[in-house]
Amino acid sequence: MAPILSTLVTATLAFAATNIDDIFVVTLFFSQTGRDFRSAHIVARQYLGFTALVAISLVGFFGGRILPRDWIGLLGFLPIFIGIRRWIHRHDPPQRPKSSVASTITVASVTFANGGDNIGVYTPLFASSDAARLTITLFAFYVLIAV
Repeated sequence: MAPILSTLVTATLAFAATNIDDIFVVTLFFSQTGRDFRSAHIVARQYLGFTALVAISLVGFFGGRILPRDWIGLLGFLPIFIGIRRWIHRHDPPQRPKSSVASTITVASVTFANGGDNIGVYTPLFASSDAARLTITLFAFYVLIAV
C-alpha cells in the first residue's frame, strides 16, 4: 500500500506544481462561455491538450528503458531550460475565440503551449517509473484535471 500512496502523493504534487497556471487560463476561458463556446468544449479541449503533453512526456518512460539511470537525473535540468526559454519568449494572453471551431483549437493549443513545464517535469518522472507507477500517475493526473 505504501508504494501506491507514495506514487499518488508524487503524482498529485507534480500535477499541482505544473498545472497551477492552467487553473487561471481555464478560469479565463470559462468566463468567456456563451452560445458558441460552452463549458463542455473547454473541458474536452483541456483533456485533449493535456493528453498531447502526456504523449510527448511518455518518451521519457520509453527512454528510461533505454538510457542509463545516471542520465535520467540530467532530465531534471529540462524544466530550467524550458523556463528560461519561456521567460525570453513571453507571449500575450490568448484572445477570445470567435467560434466553437476556434475555441476547440484555442483551448487545446493554449493548454499545449502552456505545458512546457509539464513536459519538463513529467518526462523524468515517467522515465523513473515502472509500468504500475506510470498507470497510477496517469490515473491521478486525469482525475485531477476534473478537479
